[in-house]
Amino acid sequence: MKHLTGLPERKRLIWREILLLVVLIFALSTLSPSFAVPPVYAAPAHIKVEVSDHTLTAGVNNTITIRLTSIDLDIRELRATLDFSLTPLVLLGDNHWKFTYLDEGESVEFDVVIYAPESAIGFTCSATLELTFGTPGLQPSEIHTINFIVYGWIDMVIYDVEVDPNPVAAGSPVTISANILNRGNVAAMYTNVSIVPSDTLVLTGESIAYIGQVDPNAPVPFFVSAIVRSDVDEGVYPVVIQVVYQDDRKIFHSITRTVQIQVTHVEEKTQPKPSQRFQLWLIRKGWVYLTALICVATAASALYLRRRRTRGKGEIEKLLALKRHSPGATGVHVDEHYRPSHPIV
Repeated sequence: MKHLTGLPERKRLIWREILLLVVLIFALSTLSPSFAVPPVYAAPAHIKVEVSDHTLTAGVNNTITIRLTSIDLDIRELRATLDFSLTPLVLLGDNHWKFTYLDEGESVEFDVVIYAPESAIGFTCSATLELTFGTPGLQPSEIHTINFIVYGWIDMVIYDVEVDPNPVAAGSPVTISANILNRGNVAAMYTNVSIVPSDTLVLTGESIAYIGQVDPNAPVPFFVSAIVRSDVDEGVYPVVIQVVYQDDRKIFHSITRTVQIQVTHVEEKTQPKPSQRFQLWLIRKGWVYLTALICVATAASALYLRRRRTRGKGEIEKLLALKRHSPGATGVHVDEHYRPSHPIV
């Protein structure tokens, strides 16, 4: 009877112990990291992958060299497969290569040609390189990710260069004008044009011109000025125009264009003597005024003589009229042969 009656009590104790054990295990699993699932690490790579360049230029074919180096194995029957299927990049030519052996520490290289479209400019494209090889007792496979950044390109040219004036006198200002063309596929930033200092010119504030952004296939005109030194001898001198700009990789570049200017000297004119100046005046303009003066003097003389003649005739006619009207008057004598002091024409 005691055994039968003690059985339920013993079961209750067993279940209580089991419950306490479960609670303890659960508590320990949440509090102690030793019960956590250990992380899974990738198997160490046996082949080192190196790429000659991780940047691609859009719009052109890019040749990239890939080098494979065995780290710790003598590898046999190495196969490499390059995949660009998840990118806009285009692989030109084969995408798989095979090498019979690659001993520890040795390397092999192969070239790939990749075309990047302009739509990929500014993006990072990831390709996968799968390597499989066979060694005694091993058939491992490694997958390596190769990232490429796609950039654009800039090709700046200077054309339609003009020099004004040409030739230019020493000590005088000279202006150089031209156009800039970006033949690339991305904009050139922070563009400026300047005249490179030389012994021929004196630079001023107008010797540099800021242009800013130059978009592809959009010509931009500019002009820069300087002053030719007064002590420069006559001749033809080179003047260098420099264009500085920044590309989409934040790298500054510069191009130059050499322009030829011809320098001359203006001869100083000697001041003529007073007599020589009068002669020059007569030759150039004075004869006109002299002719007019002679004509005026001749006309005035003729007018004066005509008036004197008219006055003499009037005096004679008055005397004759007085004689006719007063024949008996005494003390009045009229000389019929009277002539005025000046000839009457």
